[in-house]
Amino acid sequence: MITEDSISKPNTESGKQLLEAEQVLQNNSNFKTTIVRFGGLIGEDRHPIRFLAGRQGIENPNGPINLIHQIDCIGIIERIIELDCFGVTFNAVTPFHPTRKDYYTQKAVALGLSLPEFDESKPSVGKTILSDKIETVLGYEFQNKTL
Repeated sequence: MITEDSISKPNTESGKQLLEAEQVLQNNSNFKTTIVRFGGLIGEDRHPIRFLAGRQGIENPNGPINLIHQIDCIGIIERIIELDCFGVTFNAVTPFHPTRKDYYTQKAVALGLSLPEFDESKPSVGKTILSDKIETVLGYEFQNKTL
């Protein structure tokens, strides 16, 4: 379980660069900054199942999903501005974390796409990102809780 208070330990080059960018922004006293760490984006014309449909050997079948809908991204940003809530870091993912296999299989069926096939030969890894702070600090209620 990862919260905003968890120690950041990025293991990819892009993750390291994002953390460095956050620190640069937070340390600049010339403007107000709030860091919003969005999960994987879903929108009306954007859904990861479209890239995974029919694929084979997908790793981490039992890893949790950490996604967010575009409507909630916009709503969270609007709420930060409304409340003048700066100097804070937020994780922004929908509080809905089924396994990758369950979620993407269900979405493929619902959209009439070929089922993805998952590699279950290795143990799944993954993190559940918690975004409770969005609800408690901003009073924001997610609009798309089950994506």
